[in-house]
Formats: sequence, C-alpha cells, structure tokens
Amino acid sequence: MAVRRKEHAAVSRSKNLRKARRHDEATRLVEEAMKDLPGKVALLNEYGQIAFEQNRLETARQRFESAHELAPQDRYATNNLGKVGLRQQDFAAASRWYGATLDINSSDLFALTGMGQAAARSGRFDEAEEWFAKALVQRPNDRVVLNEQRLLT
Repeated sequence: MAVRRKEHAAVSRSKNLRKARRHDEATRLVEEAMKDLPGKVALLNEYGQIAFEQNRLETARQRFESAHELAPQDRYATNNLGKVGLRQQDFAAASRWYGATLDINSSDLFALTGMGQAAARSGRFDEAEEWFAKALVQRPNDRVVLNEQRLLT
C-alpha cells in the first residue's frame, strides 16, 4: 500500500507542476519516482504526458507504449498514443490506438472523439461525422465534439 501511495503522490505533485507550467520540475520528480518505483504504469503515463505537453513526441510515445505493454487494458495509454498520432499527423496510427481504446470500452468519449478527428483530418468527413455523433450520444453537449463537428460544415 505504501508503494501505491508514493506513486499516487508523485503523479499528483507532477500534475500540479504541469498545471503551473513547471515541466522541468515535473520531469525530475517523475524520473526520481521511477527510479524508486520502476515499472509503474501511472508514472510512465505521467512522464509521457509531460513530454507530450513539451512537444517531445517521440519520448511521449515511448513512455505511453511502455505503459501499454505493462497494462494493455489501460485506456489512458492507448488514448494518449492516439493523441500522439494525431499530433504527428499519423492518422492511421491515431485510429489504431483509439480503436484499441474502443476495444476496451466502446463508449470512451475521448476515443470516439479522436476517431472522428483522425477521420476528419484524413478527409473522411462522413466517417468523422459518424464518430462525432457516437461521441455526442455519450455526452450530448460536449464542447470539443460540437466544435469538431462544426468544422465539418
């Protein structure tokens, strides 16, 4: 239980540092925690998120992939791998990872939205509209989805 508490505390402190845009401190904090607690999925995901926010996409991808290897059912890792794919304009990879999330939970709002974004950016507008419609079933007034949908018209 003490290990879980240390992991949670490190992730929580790192998130607060990220919110304050203190990414270098967050990176150091998570790296230290990873030395003490190797192979912890939450720490790998947090490190990936820090790297993503700094646009260090290869590092982010590697950390999210490591988290996914340790916990294949972790939707945070698969969704974030989809997000990396979108940022890198690798829409096939984004779709693959968001699809993996939907295999875990077919109603995951972030993955449904990501599938729509990948389809729209690939020029598959009818497919994008279908994904956004599925996302809106989950959360009818979601501003992100509604904005994405408006971009299609």
